[in-house]
Amino acid sequence: MRKSTSFPLFTRGKLVDVAKYVEPTVRHNRPTHGYAVGIVERNSERHTVLIPYEEFPKDKIPKFLNKEFNVKPTNYGLRTSLSIQDVEDLKEADELIAVNLQNFENRVNEKFEELKEWLIRVDLDLNKFREVFKIWNGYDNHSIPKD
Repeated sequence: MRKSTSFPLFTRGKLVDVAKYVEPTVRHNRPTHGYAVGIVERNSERHTVLIPYEEFPKDKIPKFLNKEFNVKPTNYGLRTSLSIQDVEDLKEADELIAVNLQNFENRVNEKFEELKEWLIRVDLDLNKFREVFKIWNGYDNHSIPKD
């Protein structure tokens, strides 16, 4: 008999509690992303929802406690982000835009750093080839005879 897992398929529920916070840290010289695990209630049933730190800052979560909350069902369970929540006023919309721009800037900076590291490695490889060609062209037995 095959064991199957079922996941909830709804997009709105009431955020009743936050079960766990994990702050972003650095492990093995790499930044790790923090997250929170929230409890969403729907039809008197409770489900967990993953709240990624980079998509939903910790200080914004209390605004949504005991209120309707938008979630996104995925293959791994429910997830959410600040960008899919209902924005009530213009100030929150500006905050949402600022958060999205900050996330975008962080991703661009990460890609730029990766590109710089890649270019440095390519440049080192090219220098090695230059050295090999200098040595190879320096030998007389490899040159074409002039007669």
